[in-house]
Amino acid sequence: MKIALIHSALDPAGINIAAHLAPLLGGAEGHDGEECTWAGHLLRFMTAPGRLIYEERLDERAEADLIIFLSRHTSQNPVPALTVHTTGNYGDAALGGEPRTLSRAAPAWMHAALCALATRAPGGLSRLL
Repeated sequence: MKIALIHSALDPAGINIAAHLAPLLGGAEGHDGEECTWAGHLLRFMTAPGRLIYEERLDERAEADLIIFLSRHTSQNPVPALTVHTTGNYGDAALGGEPRTLSRAAPAWMHAALCALATRAPGGLSRLL
């Protein structure tokens, strides 16, 4: 399976995530175009020039079976959180994309990511899963 790990050049958190994730997965530094193999999957790190919410057709450029976005999220709730979710808009597209359009989900991958995050959550937050 080809997996694209995409972050924005404008997002310090995404850059940091890619830089720390790449060595763990057998890659170099997570820079644009770097590839590595992990658990039988081809991983390719990609850097989008703009904010991810405004990038169009990343799926076509990625040429991947699965796309994982490495980014910072904000919430109205001030509690820190690590999230896993599909991209898209349930309603209007106030922050980019197409209205009332969601991407295809990868539930098994999303569940695995959530479980991995939960085991590393501080202060007993893993009990939420």
